[in-house]
This record gives sequence, structure tokens and C-alpha cells, in this order.
Amino acid sequence: MIETQDRLKMKNERHRMKINDIHIKMFRAGSGDCILLEFEKEDFRILIDGGFVETYQRELRPYLKMLSKKGKRINLLIISHIDQDHINGIKALLKENGNLNSPKIVQIDEVWFNGFRHTEVKRDKKDISHYEEAVLRTLANKNSYLEKADGSREISYMQGNSVAELLIKNNYHWNTSVKGGYSAKHVIESFNKQLNKIQKGLKWHLAYHAYSTPLTYTKFWDGLGITGDVSTPYITMKNIDVLTKYIKKKYGSSVRIILSEQGYSSTWGETNQAAALAYSYYIAACNPMIDAFIIRSYSDHPVEVAQGLKMGIYGKEAFKVFKYMDTSQTNKYTKKYLSIIGAASWKKIVPGYKFNRLRKMYRNV
Repeated sequence: MIETQDRLKMKNERHRMKINDIHIKMFRAGSGDCILLEFEKEDFRILIDGGFVETYQRELRPYLKMLSKKGKRINLLIISHIDQDHINGIKALLKENGNLNSPKIVQIDEVWFNGFRHTEVKRDKKDISHYEEAVLRTLANKNSYLEKADGSREISYMQGNSVAELLIKNNYHWNTSVKGGYSAKHVIESFNKQLNKIQKGLKWHLAYHAYSTPLTYTKFWDGLGITGDVSTPYITMKNIDVLTKYIKKKYGSSVRIILSEQGYSSTWGETNQAAALAYSYYIAACNPMIDAFIIRSYSDHPVEVAQGLKMGIYGKEAFKVFKYMDTSQTNKYTKKYLSIIGAASWKKIVPGYKFNRLRKMYRNV
């Protein structure tokens, strides 16, 4: 659709309704939607779609700024689909609002949106089937559109992809709440509380899987949606120190942590997998709260391969890293991966880096 003032015109001013204690505001969005639900008693707000860019600029933006000045927030932002008259106003909001931790317009607690996160990817051709390559090329093409029933072009794949990029870049909590689900922090605290009810002072330790998110994304150091705050929706090897510092401060250093299942897919290339393995091992070995680093897969499993995951290391670059990463020859087999990560030395990117810890942390060689 082309944004014009004619499309944005409506007969009446912004529509307002009140049903019991629920205020419903419908901002002018032409043929699209931009709806705000405000639950008075709960002090809870849901924003559904954002209309056109002009909807945001003329209608939504002033209202959100007014809410923010009153100390209010958007508790949930729902993006229904990628039509321009629903999503373009949201793109404008996310661009201007900036980072989740220091919003310029309004605080947004969570976003619900189904989007393809990683269409524009560069992967080793030998790891991509002809069919998958064709799909990725189509999705990643900025000029690719879905056709409407009348044959006109309306919906670009990039509409959704650009919103996904903004959500990742600015650390928004994207689809993080699940009915009946709990955060790791909540589970740990509840678990400790329950243990104390059973037997006060009972000792416990933590086994954690610091996988990348999503699991197919090998370059954990890019930190997609990862923050350094205890409220972060994900704990990966990029911010594992958030977990270890939290445990040490809350429960003491006597509570030990093991990374009991760790691994990376070679779907994005064997070199990336090897780099991720070396980097994550160094981070774990140099963290005094972590007592073990356990690799989950020796070889690829057919079921996982069918799902796009190649977690095994045997016969790949990662196997040599695994074989020598805790020996005196470690630098010989890992130094070349620094350029992929974008670092000059391991010391500059691994907290508490000491060469002796790489060799003596988990075994004596």
C-alpha cells in the first residue's frame, strides 16, 4: 500500500470506548489498525498494531509520550501481521524509541510478534541444500513481495524482517512470556525457597545449558536479544557472568555451577562452530564459579539434522579445538578464530583470562 493522507482519513476523531473498566482507543489508521486497550484497575496496557507511519506521528506518538510523562507504560505490544497499514507505525515507534533500557518515547515490557529473524545470512554453501538456498534467497531479497488476491503487490517480506532486526538490536523482550512458564531466575528462587521448607540449609548446585538463542545461531557473541541485566530474557555464553554473579551474590560462591550441556550447530559453517566452541570454553574455564564444561554431541543426529541443527563435532574443525583447547597447544588451534569474532586477543574478550586456567581448570595436562 502507498501511504497517503486520503488513506488515513476517517469520518470521526479518534474512536473511544469504555466497557466496564476497559478503555479502548482506536487511532486513525485508514484501512489498518492501531488499537490501545487500557485496563484501569490492573494499570495494564496492550497496544495492537501501529497503523501507518503517519498514524504514529500524528496520533500514537503524542499519546504514548503523554502516558510516559504520567509514569505509565505499554505492558504488551502485539504486532498482528506485516501489512503496511498495521506494521509501519510500529517500525517508526521502535526506531525512535531506541533501546529497551532507555526508551525515548515509552517503556515497552514485551512484544508479541511472529517474524523470520535471520533471513539475510551468509553461510557456507556446502552446509545449505539447493532448496534451502532458494528459499533463503527469496526471503532475503528486499524486493520480494507477497501478492494479494487481485494481483497487486502489498506485503514485503522485509516488513517483518526489519521489525525483527529492531527488536533484536534494541533488546526488546520478544515472545518471552509463555502461559504457565517461568524465568530461570524465578525457578532458582522458588527452588531454593522450597528446599528451605523441606530442610533449611540444604546444599544445592546448578547445572545449566547456556545455549545460543535461537539454537541455530552459532555466533553467540553477537548477542541477539541478550542484555547484561538480571532481567535479561536469555542467558547464553555471551552474558553467562550475569548468572554467575547473581548466584554468587544471592547464594554465595559455595553454590557451584556446571555447564552440563553445551554445543553449537555447524549449519552456519564449521568455522563459526569451532570459533564458538573455543570462545565459550575460554569464558567458562576463566570463570571461577563454573566447574565443568560438557559438550553435548560427538556426532550429528539425523533427527536434529532434519530440523536444521548439526550439533556434532566429529570430523569437523571444532573437533581439533575440542581436542586441544585445554592443552599447552591451545593457542595454535584457536588463535585463527579471533578474526571471526572480531578481537585482537583472547585476553581482551574473555573476563578474567589466564592461560594457566585454560589448562588446569578441568584437567591437568
